Order: sequence, then C-alpha cells, then structure tokens
Amino acid sequence: MEMYDPPHPGEMLQDFMGDLTVTQLASDLGITRASLSKIINGRSSVSPEMALRLEKAFPCTTADMWLTWQANYDLWHLRHDENKLASLLNHVKANVTNLVPANL
Repeated sequence: MEMYDPPHPGEMLQDFMGDLTVTQLASDLGITRASLSKIINGRSSVSPEMALRLEKAFPCTTADMWLTWQANYDLWHLRHDENKLASLLNHVKANVTNLVPANL
C-alpha cells in the first residue's frame, strides 16, 4: 500500500534530534551547518554517505532506513508530478520483457 505524501527524511531527522541544535549535530556529523539545514528543511536528499553518518549518530536507525525514507519520498513526489513523470517516461517502451530472450 502506497503511503500518502511520505515525510522527507529531514522531518524524521528533526524528531531524532531532540534537544540537539543544528550546529551541534552538524559538528557531530562532520558536515557544515548549511548542509544539514538543507536536509532538515527538505531542500537536499539524504545520500548514502549521509545515511551512514546518521546511522552512526543515531544507532536506533540504519543507513537502509534513511535511504528507504528518501526513496519513498522521491518516488511518491515523482509519481505525483505529471510533467516530470511524462518527461521521464515519454520515450520508455512498455513491457520490454517480451524483447528479452526466455532463457535468461
């Protein structure tokens, strides 16, 4: 079942931060305050590298969780943006499985 408008991982991160400030967490993660702020405010994605940093900083999470949350967010938004979706899929052939040899 598809989630309705899943939260950006930055929203999830805010919940995990508790009383930590952006400056404090950015320092603990070894990144700039601006980079962390972009993630928290949903203007930047959680990369695999960032997911590993977050996993270490918040051991109750895993890198896979962060990346799944990011993928769910990205996919939902892409599927609900008709212009981007049409542009992306315009030249993709449907049902390419009938083009693949059966012995694969």
